[in-house]
Amino acid sequence: MRSHPATASIIDGALAARAILMVGTAHRCSCCGWRLRRFTQGGPLLRGKPNGYCPRCNSKPRHRFLWLWLAQHTPLFESHAGDPRFSVLHIAPARSTHRSFRKLGLSRYVTAGLDRKSRYDLRMDLGRPALRAGEFDLIVCVHVLEHVDDDLAAIAGLYELVAPGGTVVVGVPLRSDQPTAEDPSITDPAGREAAFGEPDHRRWYGLDIV
Repeated sequence: MRSHPATASIIDGALAARAILMVGTAHRCSCCGWRLRRFTQGGPLLRGKPNGYCPRCNSKPRHRFLWLWLAQHTPLFESHAGDPRFSVLHIAPARSTHRSFRKLGLSRYVTAGLDRKSRYDLRMDLGRPALRAGEFDLIVCVHVLEHVDDDLAAIAGLYELVAPGGTVVVGVPLRSDQPTAEDPSITDPAGREAAFGEPDHRRWYGLDIV
């Protein structure tokens, strides 16, 4: 089911109201730039949590780390706003990073995912990408592959879509104490949660993902 834009507006309004209550100088969110006195536990809660959610944009630590990494390691912020030669594909973006990308004013920023959400421009299976090969200079795919049945096909799709010399940023839940573990025979949510940490995850990635 596709989320309604009105719902997104309500959520944005609620976040803005919560953010006013959390204004401070102790921290600055790298995604939205909000200055706050503490991060929160998420949802509607105001209770603090170190390295928790931003009360303004609801970013998690991984979203803020992603934004800092992009600033330091890609040309995304180097006067590419409005440049039709620089294009970005964002797979299943979180609300916080989606807002941050939109604020950059990029002339070519495409969002895609399997769900019908208002912030997705198109519905697409990475294993069968419905876009031109080599079309994007930067592709961001964070916390997606662990949900995909055929992650090798999805990775091949990412390589197909990135332009020569471009960058694909992939982030996944990672365990450094074991190689990637998956078992396609585990299909029920309870079994997947026990084996892979979440009811909709298909695997635990190890350092061999490289």
